[in-house]
Amino acid sequence: MRLIKGFSLFVLQCLLIFSFTSCNNDLELIGGQIEVPVVYGAISSTQDFVFIRLERAFGDNNIEPSIISKNPDSLYYQDAVVTISLPEKNFSVNLIKTDASTLGFVRDTGAFATTPNYIYMVKKDQFIFEPGGEYQLTIDVKGKQYVAKTILVNEIEIVIPTLTSQIGLIPTLKELPSQLPKIIYEPIGANRKADPAVLSLSVRFNYNEKDSRIGDNYEKKSVIVPVTGSVITDDNTTFRYSPNRLYEYLRDNLEKDPAFERYFTSLDFIITTGGKEYLSFTAALAANAGITGTQDFPLYSNISGGQGIFTSKNTQEFTGFNISNASLDSLAFSRYTIGLNFRK
Repeated sequence: MRLIKGFSLFVLQCLLIFSFTSCNNDLELIGGQIEVPVVYGAISSTQDFVFIRLERAFGDNNIEPSIISKNPDSLYYQDAVVTISLPEKNFSVNLIKTDASTLGFVRDTGAFATTPNYIYMVKKDQFIFEPGGEYQLTIDVKGKQYVAKTILVNEIEIVIPTLTSQIGLIPTLKELPSQLPKIIYEPIGANRKADPAVLSLSVRFNYNEKDSRIGDNYEKKSVIVPVTGSVITDDNTTFRYSPNRLYEYLRDNLEKDPAFERYFTSLDFIITTGGKEYLSFTAALAANAGITGTQDFPLYSNISGGQGIFTSKNTQEFTGFNISNASLDSLAFSRYTIGLNFRK
């Protein structure tokens, strides 16, 4: 959802830029309309479909940006042809224009029209995924062609912790980076250019819960908690994560009542990895932020002739990890979770 919000901001600021460039009374730069395609796409083998979000940003001397952004006919192309190909495998597929709301993806309310919510998509079973392979996005519209390329990011495997490890998830008053639990991973694949450039980690905390007001049966429960921000990988395949974030989430989201009895069962790691384009886009944001920044919208784009980002990502799950006895004690007695009735 955050990516869709960011994409909408991208389009809106393009609209504003075009409008402001037309405000010179001596020289009319737009002269009616000028437009540019704005693209977001991330190939992922872990989703049910591959999709590209394609919209257009344009300025008009006679129409306010706030009005343009509310008009679906202004946001979307009517006759664009969107293709993704993998030349080394002689693979090419045309994506189908689809209202994403029919797939369960509802666009956030705000400056833009929320319906329809068009994307271009193809089902996973109609796509060829080749980690390390270079994919090309081609957009043909209004007699012009826009092109971008990306390498499908390699998957990873976790080396540490192992499934026989006892992970220490113990909250502290002040988390010291060197004392945080760590994950060591290895990329899978021969093409080092396809190794992840950025990653983030969430944990799925699994537990059994009994509500004595209802009966004596335990129900399987789980919560998913982000425990890192975006981690830049470089050549380092070790990163650390915050137990405090997990404990704070449990404190804020689980009901405190003597009627509940809970037991930890297992911990799963959910790791999302992204290609180098995410890193370049983030670097552009950082360069234009803060007190010394230009405050301009970042200019990074790998869409030839357009604006936006075409990249790749993977989300992998590693399941069935255990935590230490000291961690079980922390669940039962820490200041975060003492009222949640976790038992050892």
